Amino acid sequence: MTHIMESDEFAKCERNGVDQGVHNVLVHTNQIPGLKIYSQANGWVANLQAGRSQIHGTDVRNGQGKQVAVVHQYDRRRDLQTAYFNEYIFWDHQSEAAAMCARFTIEEDVELFKARCDMRVTSGHSNAACCEKCLGT
Repeated sequence: MTHIMESDEFAKCERNGVDQGVHNVLVHTNQIPGLKIYSQANGWVANLQAGRSQIHGTDVRNGQGKQVAVVHQYDRRRDLQTAYFNEYIFWDHQSEAAAMCARFTIEEDVELFKARCDMRVTSGHSNAACCEKCLGT
C-alpha cells in the first residue's frame, strides 16, 4: 500500500485525503494487534462528519452522553472551529489570512466550485490554508 501512496501517479489524483481508506484496510485486515473498535455511540473520539455527536457550545459528547477526548473534523462546524481557534491559536491567524488571501474574495459557507472541480469540502482549518492551496496549484 505504501508504494502506491508514495508514487507520482497517486499524488496527481489524490485530493481529499485517504485516511479513511488506509484505516479501513488496516482495521479490516487485522493488521493492528489488540485493536479495540468503538462506535460513535460509545467511543472517545467524535467524528463530526458522522453527525452523531451531541454538541453544546464547545462541549462535545458521544451517543451515550460522555464527553469525548478527541474532536475529529471540528472544521465541519464553523462555531466550534472558531471557538477552538480563539482558545488555542496563539498567533495572529487573521492577519496571516489577510496577507495570504489578498488576491481572493473570501465567501463564507458558499459552494463556489459545485460541478466545476473536486473541492467537495467547503471548510478547512483556515482561510489562509485554503488560499495557500489555491496559489500552489
